[in-house]
Amino acid sequence: MENTKVLEHSTYGEPSHKVAFILHGFKGFKDWGFIPYIANYIATHSDIQVVTFNFSHNGVKPGEQEISDLEKFEQNTYTKEIQDLTQMIGAAQSGYFGKKAQEIYLIGHSRGGGIALLTASKLKESQVKKVVTYATIAQIDKFSPSDMEIWKNQGYLEVINGRNGQVLRVGKALYQEIVQYKDTALNIRQAAQSLHIPILLFHGIEDETVSYTQSQDIYTIRDNNQLPTVLVLIEGTNHTFGITHPLKQPSEAVSILAQQTVEFLTQEFKQNNAIYSIKPILNS
Repeated sequence: MENTKVLEHSTYGEPSHKVAFILHGFKGFKDWGFIPYIANYIATHSDIQVVTFNFSHNGVKPGEQEISDLEKFEQNTYTKEIQDLTQMIGAAQSGYFGKKAQEIYLIGHSRGGGIALLTASKLKESQVKKVVTYATIAQIDKFSPSDMEIWKNQGYLEVINGRNGQVLRVGKALYQEIVQYKDTALNIRQAAQSLHIPILLFHGIEDETVSYTQSQDIYTIRDNNQLPTVLVLIEGTNHTFGITHPLKQPSEAVSILAQQTVEFLTQEFKQNNAIYSIKPILNS
């Protein structure tokens, strides 16, 4: 264990043989928005220890909450994030977080949902017990043809950080991954179809960043193959489920995420596949 390398992380709850990882999204970090709230909620309402961590190339330096390492951010790829998560799962299984994990759960927001599905599909089936996604992507090639052309010609693409208007670059390595592997090794839909474990999908109907139809696609693919899946569509809420960073208080939608995530992780999946539409009561 002494030689185990782990990324910057936070743990919630007592050491347990059950460990859940919550994965942040593109331009996110472990302490973003609702992540600490949901991590703490799971840890205090179950016997699951929760670990949140920063992907190695998310551009957020230790102890900070803004992207300041622009070079690392530019060099980030899906493959790097899969490797990061695989490394953290290995650390949990080796006992790094206090006990040797026997059950692993993955929870991912946005791009983190895609990483959860891709990583779970690449591990032995028994290594991940369940997956939960919040507003997940269903494909890595989400950029427009014009953006891809600019990216190809100049070697990078500029993207805006919606939290603060910061201009960031995504680099050539990510472009090459999308072109080369979007239909094969990094095909999220195929990854979801290959997993026989239960999956719970949440998505806001008014998601302005990732359309709820992406979660619908994953549900349909799995349901057609009789794989255990539930999709919860939340009306009147967006990509961040009605909150901004820093979180002042959980929205009704985030409360739903926390409560139903715990129920899903702690109970045996016995129900039939289903799509639910929920209209939360807006916070005053």
